[in-house]
Amino acid sequence: MSITIKHLDGPLKGEKSFGDDVGSILIGRSTQADVSYPEECIAVDGEHLRLNRESDGSYTIELIGSCDVEIDGKPAETGAPVTSGSVITVGEGGPRFEALLPGVTIKHIEGPLAGTYQFFGETKEEITFGRLPRQTDVSYPAK
Repeated sequence: MSITIKHLDGPLKGEKSFGDDVGSILIGRSTQADVSYPEECIAVDGEHLRLNRESDGSYTIELIGSCDVEIDGKPAETGAPVTSGSVITVGEGGPRFEALLPGVTIKHIEGPLAGTYQFFGETKEEITFGRLPRQTDVSYPAK
């Protein structure tokens, strides 16, 4: 599954897409990085983080450098999932980018299922909601 990195600020502002053939994306100041920030971006390590594509098409973060990484304003840990629309900050006060993934994203604003759910590479024409876990894509708890 492809991923697009949309830089929200900093020297790389704009979008860069990676196709299905890319298993991981190295992000840092190194000239070997797939997303390479200039040397002036001191909040970014040479090899700061990697976005790894999992077998189901989803992406996770792998922390490499010694500087901070945040996902949606919260500290990230290796193995943390990256969902479509996640905003990733590279280093304390460093540049930010949004990860854009194809698929279906459902965002529950409140209630027992509050949060974001993604269906990667789905070819479904509809997603079912209900209380029967094996018969629905998103199941709600019984009252």
